Amino acid sequence: MYTVVCYSGLMNKFIGSFLNSWNKYWYFYILGLAVLFFLIYFVFYLNWGYGWDESVYLVHTDIFLGRQSIFNELAFRPITISLFIIPFYLISKNIAFLHVVMLFCFCFAMFLLFVLLKKLLNSKVASVMVALFCISPLILSTCQFVLTDIFVFVFIIPAIYFSYLFYDSKKSKFIIFASILFALAFLTRFLCGIFILVILLVILLDFRFKWLDIKLFCYRVFLCIITFVVIISPYFIFVKLRFGDFLHTIVAGRLLVNFYDAPWYVYITNIITLWPVFLIFGLVGVYYLYKSKFFMAFNDKLKNYNLEKFVFVLFIVFILQFIYLGITPHKEPRYTISLILPFSIVGAYGCYKFLAFLKVQSQKKIALLKKLLLFCFGLAIVLGSVVFIALCVKLPPDSFNVGMKPIDYLQNNDFNGKLYVNSDVPQYFYLFNNNEVINLYYYNLNNLNYKVLFDEQGIFVYNTYNVMDLNNLPVTLVPIKEIFPYIIYDVKIN
Repeated sequence: MYTVVCYSGLMNKFIGSFLNSWNKYWYFYILGLAVLFFLIYFVFYLNWGYGWDESVYLVHTDIFLGRQSIFNELAFRPITISLFIIPFYLISKNIAFLHVVMLFCFCFAMFLLFVLLKKLLNSKVASVMVALFCISPLILSTCQFVLTDIFVFVFIIPAIYFSYLFYDSKKSKFIIFASILFALAFLTRFLCGIFILVILLVILLDFRFKWLDIKLFCYRVFLCIITFVVIISPYFIFVKLRFGDFLHTIVAGRLLVNFYDAPWYVYITNIITLWPVFLIFGLVGVYYLYKSKFFMAFNDKLKNYNLEKFVFVLFIVFILQFIYLGITPHKEPRYTISLILPFSIVGAYGCYKFLAFLKVQSQKKIALLKKLLLFCFGLAIVLGSVVFIALCVKLPPDSFNVGMKPIDYLQNNDFNGKLYVNSDVPQYFYLFNNNEVINLYYYNLNNLNYKVLFDEQGIFVYNTYNVMDLNNLPVTLVPIKEIFPYIIYDVKIN
């Protein structure tokens, strides 16, 4: 009986201690649970497959290291991420290792985001917003791949941080730091060049119609632009020497997306379905911006609106980016990642103001809300982890890498002759001798006569989703393996 009483007393003491700790540091518990969920997910879902875009970036890394390749997309893709992974690539070309490197980059970016939001607002808001990024389905499905969508955060977030430091201190050195990082963001993902407007708009906030202010404004703008141009100029010199025109990659990238024709409202649907919490917080932030009437207070006397002005700058960048993406024909859900970043800061402001509103309410209601939030957040993570583990046990890892199945089959079985492919082209050029790979996808996509390419024996990996007319070929196709939706044919000369 004594043991039971002691055990009960210890449990009560532990629960009481936990609740006291939760009441003080609930936001760190939320962040910790989100990070735990993030880690559990990738313990089971670390991807060993090669995607189209990341295979292109890996081919470019090979080219920079001296490999000759007849396939590349240097004509319209930026090169920063391919250069960045070179030291890691020299350690190991294993795709799982490179995916772990990308995961570390994401974690570093989230640390930078925490530092930025803590500087702008406080630890509570920073913890909540970083936690939301960690459990976002689109982030989870993207952040491990060798792609620019999230990697670019490594440059954009500290650039925004330095922009705020300039805004707060008026020290010109922060303009230089911000401009360098925004330039690197542009060289990582051309679309993200629009973020240079953050520092330019911040400089504009101090503009006054006074001669000394006009001179200072012009000096700061010049400093920003010249720094940006100096950093990006080596790349454009490279483009000029290789392709004959400074703007070749920008123009070619724009022309390439004209193959697509997605409706303008796609990103509205994507934000609603993929980023619902960010949308809610963002709308709350916009509401509080409007309620503050800060736009009527752009003068030196009202210092209390400094935060609102800076948040509004991020909101403007979000709107301009949204408009540009809306009129761009090629639309993918992952493109909303860079779009949601500035909006998440607006959302962080909304979260900050909402928590301030709660603070003036009854302390009991606040404590109850915090406990309810912890319970819901913890339950969601636990249930989600159980579901993920169950799926991983039930489904083999390669079930999530269908495109790798025919590649694995070919790598485990010798073949002679050419390798004809009508999909996943970069993966084959990267993983096989590129001189033997025949790109049927390009010919079929552009309605060219792909039948003349069948001139030697070899293997044809046919993705049935990319329908082709296989009648009247100058060769005979003998099916040797079917891995839906792929059919692997032995190509025999007639």
